[in-house]
Amino acid sequence: MVTMHKFYCILLFSVLLLSSCSGSSTNKSDTIDSLPTTNIPNINIECESDIFTDTENTSDFIVTEKQDTDKCYSIDHNEFYEEDKETILNICNDICKDLKELYSYDSIIQYDALREYLKYSVTNSAFDAIPDSTNLYFALQSMTIANKNAVVTGILKDSTGAYGECIIILSNYEGKILLNDIAVDSKGSSDIIYRPDFLHSPYSDFWLDNNYSWIAE
Repeated sequence: MVTMHKFYCILLFSVLLLSSCSGSSTNKSDTIDSLPTTNIPNINIECESDIFTDTENTSDFIVTEKQDTDKCYSIDHNEFYEEDKETILNICNDICKDLKELYSYDSIIQYDALREYLKYSVTNSAFDAIPDSTNLYFALQSMTIANKNAVVTGILKDSTGAYGECIIILSNYEGKILLNDIAVDSKGSSDIIYRPDFLHSPYSDFWLDNNYSWIAE
């Protein structure tokens, strides 16, 4: 009797032990499956846009090509939109870095009269107050976008100082970005002499007005 009693006790203990192990395994599995999934947040990286660099723009709406003898700016839509503001500012910075060479860039000048006017300004020392520096940049003051035109106003600056207000008008011609006009309010500027009203009220049709053709002659 004692032997049978021991046998039943051992059997009962074994059953209880197996049941306990099985329950622990189930609880562990349930705990792992119930852990919450960690969501990785989206990180927005904002770029410095007040100084243009020659690195490739990685956005999907602008391609800027720089060549040794000319420039070419293009975009994949035929009008300007709010999301183009940084692109417009980058182009303005690039234009200002080559202010004294602009007249030689045939691909971006919209009007022949503007090209001749810029050449006249350089020849007659109208930009002498502005240094020849790759550190020159365009500090944005205002930007107005109206369909195919963008009127941008800023201050020409470098690490040593400011050199006057600059107005740039860009035109979007079937995706090609053209320099419609540029004016500088600095010491000795041709714009102060010949078209001071334009500095106060710039508009995109200035070089279409025959009354002003004599300026570039």
